[in-house]
Amino acid sequence: MLLFVIGFNHDSANISLRERLALSDCSQRQISVELLANMLTGVMILSTCNRLELICTGKYPQQVLAYLSQYTAVPLQQLQQHSYIKESQEAYRHIVRVAAGLDSMVLGETQIFGQMKKAYDAAKQGSSLGKDLTQLIPYIFSQTKDIRSKTGISDSPISLAYAVLGLAKSVFSLPGKKILVIGAGEIADKVLAHFSNQNVTVYLANRGHERAVAVASKYNAIVVPRLADIELYLATVDVVITAVSTSTPILSKSLVSKVKATRNSQMLFVDLGLPRNIEPEIRDVAGVYLYDLDNMQLIIKQGLQERSISAEHAEKLLEEKIVNGYRHFESLAGINIVRDFRGQVSSMREQILASSLAEIESGKDGAEVLAKALHQLTNKILHSPTVQLRRAVLAKRGDLVALTKDFFNL
Repeated sequence: MLLFVIGFNHDSANISLRERLALSDCSQRQISVELLANMLTGVMILSTCNRLELICTGKYPQQVLAYLSQYTAVPLQQLQQHSYIKESQEAYRHIVRVAAGLDSMVLGETQIFGQMKKAYDAAKQGSSLGKDLTQLIPYIFSQTKDIRSKTGISDSPISLAYAVLGLAKSVFSLPGKKILVIGAGEIADKVLAHFSNQNVTVYLANRGHERAVAVASKYNAIVVPRLADIELYLATVDVVITAVSTSTPILSKSLVSKVKATRNSQMLFVDLGLPRNIEPEIRDVAGVYLYDLDNMQLIIKQGLQERSISAEHAEKLLEEKIVNGYRHFESLAGINIVRDFRGQVSSMREQILASSLAEIESGKDGAEVLAKALHQLTNKILHSPTVQLRRAVLAKRGDLVALTKDFFNL
């Protein structure tokens, strides 16, 4: 069984392509069902703002890529050009690096680990993991925790939210400024945490009012009553940060141009959404600065010296774990065979036991019933191996005959 990963991330694909590959939960479930029905024995889909990865067990990576092209309506040639396919031990190495934050736009970031756990839970709930991934992914999580704890790769204060704060400080003297955060998910929560102690006024807008109130209360932010009221706040705020799940932009060039016409001060927009929340054309509006996820990647790379040292340690530790870890994956096939065999024999035993108990209850001699049961169980267990051994002898498969002798210690 082949372990492989098909992926697109912030290094291999630009934000425009990643937008087209962003999959909803419903799409992930549908893709998993169809791939399992046709070409895979297990699949887990990791879809974030910076990557799409299909972690698979099966035999046909190129067929999976072709299916993905058909499903997303992205030309196969384009997917081939911007994807990476990792197989066998390289796939295992890649999965561990991703989980440990070594392959992230923000080196050592912890959010990806939570996202992988969420992807695993979703795949488990949807019964798409198969036997091998069900056992392998938790093992990788265990290795990842060990790497993080022993290297301190996540200790330095660098994250996407932290980078947003740094960007805002480079544009403005923050004290007294007004910040509008649109969205109340995990990323927005982290952004609010960083801005909450900067002597600024923070407004929070979100589709769900209750969620907005819950998040805002943690950071003393002011809740915007409705998303429809955003235009009123745009006229007074200095920084706008969006992190919303949406298929179409929520801030247009026409809206920003209208707002900017009423004020002389410059404005900073940071779009952390994928698909993007803000029309890229607002860059053309005078006095407006717009940064998206690709821009943030360049900023983050400038502040990674401390984590780079930890990353070197983490990479060395990871290499020590790869061989044993992948050997563990390869052993799963044998473990599954043993489990299936034991299950098969247990099923035989239960059937014969039920029949034997019924015979004893009907008054038959217990010793005779027991002898009959043992005879039946022996025959059932040995039937298939005996048939296969005879076929091996007739086919002159001396290797299988010798293996059988060794296996049964004959």
